[in-house]
Amino acid sequence: MSEKHGLPKARKTWRKLHIGLDPESGHIVTSRLTTEHVGDPGALPGLLAQVADFVCCFIGDGAYDGAPPAAMIRDVFGPDVELAIPPGLRPFEAELIHRINSLSPLTNRATPSRAIALPAMPISR
Repeated sequence: MSEKHGLPKARKTWRKLHIGLDPESGHIVTSRLTTEHVGDPGALPGLLAQVADFVCCFIGDGAYDGAPPAAMIRDVFGPDVELAIPPGLRPFEAELIHRINSLSPLTNRATPSRAIALPAMPISR
């Protein structure tokens, strides 16, 4: 386009594929392709609308930590659905991880800092 019309080079945009898996079978039960500006909680209503089966446990990452996503999940799957969502990173934790990564003397690559800064949280069924 820039050669043909003399326009500046367009910025590339990203797409995100949000998926929901059945952990027992490993099958994808829901998916949604969004732009880079839609976060995980923003894609949640579209994902939940595609699930037709009974769900007894919702397992997600820290992006779903909070009252609005939890209320939306319970509205769709009922009040008895078990939520297995670890807390998301708080600003001070993100700063700590950044400092740990910048002090690593062994390598210039990022270390698995979440495992260093935060203990692993077991998920019970």
